Amino acid sequence: MPAEPTLSLVPFSAIDTIAVAALVNAAFRRYEILHADRTSPEGLADEAGDGAEWLLAHRAGRLVGSAMIRPAAGVFDGHPNPAALGDVSAALYFGLAAVDPLDMSSGVGRQLVAEAERIAAERGYRSVILGTVREFGLVDYYARCGYVVVAVHDFEPGHWDIVAPHRLCEMVKAL
Repeated sequence: MPAEPTLSLVPFSAIDTIAVAALVNAAFRRYEILHADRTSPEGLADEAGDGAEWLLAHRAGRLVGSAMIRPAAGVFDGHPNPAALGDVSAALYFGLAAVDPLDMSSGVGRQLVAEAERIAAERGYRSVILGTVREFGLVDYYARCGYVVVAVHDFEPGHWDIVAPHRLCEMVKAL
């Protein structure tokens, strides 16, 4: 069994955006309905917005996982049903989670989720919010971690370079 990865929390300005974007893209390549890279170094900056930090997981000096965390306030501006998400001012947003394909099913993802939840609780947040495309098959994964689907948005092919109709599931876990 491989050694547990070590986690670090760093501000967006301190991450290697090329390495993190490559990791995210490698992780998302497994989804056959996505026919483009998920992000780029510039895309990471756009999604980071204000106050983003990155959880980085390293094993033997190799980046094996990453996830963005940031205050949820501002992430959901213009949301069609903000009440479904609860009080976003008291929530941490978890996004752009990725695990190296060679390390999938090794617990890295669960470690990233657990650390985001620990940080959220430590900082006084009352919940963690995330979004996942149902067709990526992760809704059940996050449900096993205690997340509940609170909103679903249907999209046509072409949205986010996804070639099939898809559903964005927004999920929340109360802490």
